[in-house]
Amino acid sequence: MGRGAHKLSEVPFDDLYVPVEEGVPFLIRNLDPGSPEGPVRPLPDPFLADANGLRSFLLSDWDRRGRPDEFNLSHNGGVYRAALIRTGEAGPDPGIGWTWCLRRLSTVAMDIDQMGIPKSVTDQVRALGRERGLMLVSGAFGSGKTTTASSCLRAWVRDSREVGVTLEDPPEVPLGQASAEGAIYQVEIAEHDFPAGVRAARRWGPRYVLMGDVQSPEAAKELLRISLSGPMVVSTIHASDPVRAIINLVSFASDVMSEELARDMVAEAIQAVLHQDRRGGRLMTRLASVSGREDFARRNLIRRGRFELLNEAFGLTVRKA
Repeated sequence: MGRGAHKLSEVPFDDLYVPVEEGVPFLIRNLDPGSPEGPVRPLPDPFLADANGLRSFLLSDWDRRGRPDEFNLSHNGGVYRAALIRTGEAGPDPGIGWTWCLRRLSTVAMDIDQMGIPKSVTDQVRALGRERGLMLVSGAFGSGKTTTASSCLRAWVRDSREVGVTLEDPPEVPLGQASAEGAIYQVEIAEHDFPAGVRAARRWGPRYVLMGDVQSPEAAKELLRISLSGPMVVSTIHASDPVRAIINLVSFASDVMSEELARDMVAEAIQAVLHQDRRGGRLMTRLASVSGREDFARRNLIRRGRFELLNEAFGLTVRKA
């Protein structure tokens, strides 16, 4: 890069839109609704040299990997998850109508106590590490669900000095470790290979499992299967609140099994839902715990599909970090 040029790592953004077609501007997006600059704006000129270098590296790495629609890459101090956008005018080869959306990923796994989550909530999350079943981390797109889920897995493994496995497409947060504080093994699996990945994970016998975002009926089915097979599992799901997270999981699973069976499996597996939003740069959390004194009543509401009664049963409140 020449004089006056800067690295992309120096400019704050969540997403970088990288056009393949020359002459189309690079755009950056900030997912924090409280950002004074607004969500989307052109990339400032001093960063264009690094952005052009990133585009060249991206296309080369994409071709080397067999031209996937989504993958992770590292460039000049930044780590990104790249997802391809093709508009209606796009051809089969890179050019007009091709844009890559690059989500900036964390280069360091965060400790759960550094997440800005109230201690009363993190204490309950840590306690779940002594349980078996499923914890969902829910929220909107870009709310940091994977970062939170990863910090939960890391805390459970370190607290117990046990073994954890991640099954992701692809892995987003660097968690791999093998030390006196426990071991975490990160496995990249394509979504259509979730059944094989889950079977392999069960053979490995991990105490904890992190499964990637639930975005399909097959992923929901495999998530429930492994959650009921012995380990404590954490996964993420898009939802507007904790109850909607449970409804969405049941809905996904109902596409590959009866709704009654889906409700039964969710009711048996679920231990808690940690929902989060980012507002004005602050993390706001709501924890819905299924286990506890009202364990049977809450699970029974899920089995019966009486989701409209769950908010009251959970006694949900919004907690500000």
